[in-house]
Amino acid sequence: ATSTSVYLDDFTWEAKPSCIKPTALTAVVTATTTALGWTSDALLFNINYGPAGFIQGQGITINNIDENSTLITGLTSQTEYEFYVQSNCGGSNGVSLWAGPFEFTTSCSAALTFSENFESYTLIGSTNPLPDCWTRFGNTGSSYITTGSANPLSPPNRLYLSASATSSTNAYAVMPPVSNLQAETHRLKFKGYATSAGKSVEVGYFASANDASSFIVLQTFAMPSTVVANAEQFVFTPQLVPSGVES
Repeated sequence: ATSTSVYLDDFTWEAKPSCIKPTALTAVVTATTTALGWTSDALLFNINYGPAGFIQGQGITINNIDENSTLITGLTSQTEYEFYVQSNCGGSNGVSLWAGPFEFTTSCSAALTFSENFESYTLIGSTNPLPDCWTRFGNTGSSYITTGSANPLSPPNRLYLSASATSSTNAYAVMPPVSNLQAETHRLKFKGYATSAGKSVEVGYFASANDASSFIVLQTFAMPSTVVANAEQFVFTPQLVPSGVES
């Protein structure tokens, strides 16, 4: 009843390999570690990893891993890496071709203090990343850097958040992790306004790191409206934030 389009490319008719290379490579990162994963029916695997762009074979190699995953430690925070993985089928079946590279970036280390006015970024707009150590999460709304900032916000850039009540969207911007969120010795300051009346910004945290619906509101700030000249500075002093929450 309907039509669709399908795009195909790169057909090859070749001899069936005796050892199939892994698929579905993944990496789950912290600031200094990554849990690498892949899919394969083989029993043993070899991995090769290093800084992004390294020549395969010249990185660090770990052989004869007997699971479809492995934990790598001792990495540098906020750094891009790549890894390759190879099936070892044993005996006459030998080893597969290398799968990869799969690129991942370690997360940022928790800081004692930070500041961000968005002025050092030239990549702006909805398809571009947020600042270093900031992330979008669970976004069905929009969050990105735009130009057009003016006093009392510091020009030329600012953070843009947009959500819709009619389509039930939410916009999140996750700030850099801090190590002293539970110490009650520091506070968060930011400036803001909205382009229409009755709008607010909620400050809080995610109770579950992978679940956008788990957002816990700690304080709601009503935004002054209409024009940037009405922008105000807001102060949030966290209290009773659960252990383990960093941003």
